[in-house]
Amino acid sequence: MCQQNPTRVDSIYSLFAEVCLPQHRGAQLPALDALGLVSYVPKDGNLLWIDPLSETFLKFDDRSCSIQFHDRKTGLTRDQGNALANMIAGLVETEFPSLRLDPEVKLQETAMTKAWMAGEFAKPWSHT
Repeated sequence: MCQQNPTRVDSIYSLFAEVCLPQHRGAQLPALDALGLVSYVPKDGNLLWIDPLSETFLKFDDRSCSIQFHDRKTGLTRDQGNALANMIAGLVETEFPSLRLDPEVKLQETAMTKAWMAGEFAKPWSHT
């Protein structure tokens, strides 16, 4: 993570841009400990990387990469979430210009959700 004194939002964005994006592309990942991440193996045996700056943990495998909070108390404020969403939106525009934002996607009432889609947006299911 490149910045001198990054905010939590900056740190999360950097994890996404420097680890999740290259992982998605199948590129060689940077040395995660060199990014300041700390490895942790919980009882389930799945390796996690903890980022002390953003208070998140990174979990990935061959098909996915996620940045998660320990619990709701360690999550972002709404303003921080909006700032991160805007940063990610800019990255998506640059890196994945064919994807379109689907404004109708909503996973939970308490969660901020943004989803970019390839192809047609989902239509509401109707019973006929």
